[in-house]
Amino acid sequence: MKKLTHQLLVILLGLGLMAGTAYADDTPVFTGETEGVAIEGYDVVSYFTEGRPAKGSPRYSHEWHGVEWHFASEEHLTMFRKNPERYAPAYGGHCAYGVYVGKKLAASPYFWTIHEGRLYLNLNEEVQESWRGDLAANVETANDNWPDNLE
Repeated sequence: MKKLTHQLLVILLGLGLMAGTAYADDTPVFTGETEGVAIEGYDVVSYFTEGRPAKGSPRYSHEWHGVEWHFASEEHLTMFRKNPERYAPAYGGHCAYGVYVGKKLAASPYFWTIHEGRLYLNLNEEVQESWRGDLAANVETANDNWPDNLE
């Protein structure tokens, strides 16, 4: 049975259909205290271009998946519009470790990891350390949990 499960996982990975790797139309996006604005208004492109979170501005905004995304510059807005799934955080921006343990938890824009080209957010520093402990295995389990196996 374990071998069959592993084979199915390999097939799904090969097809690019693993949950959590793409935003389905119904992906719930975390907004935090800024209801209606994704990732508390932080510019998700900045994690990739500047290696840090940067506060976005409503001046450079784009609606995607039912929420508004803010960016620090016109350039970042354009980059996101061209390929939002490349920059949007995994699991709708919910805490990646939370998804790993089967819960949909809040995340902070200050505790983040980029792994294999994906942005993962965490709740706090302690949770982030646990998430990074065995990152590849944690991502695999979180992908299996997202979004259907969460409390």
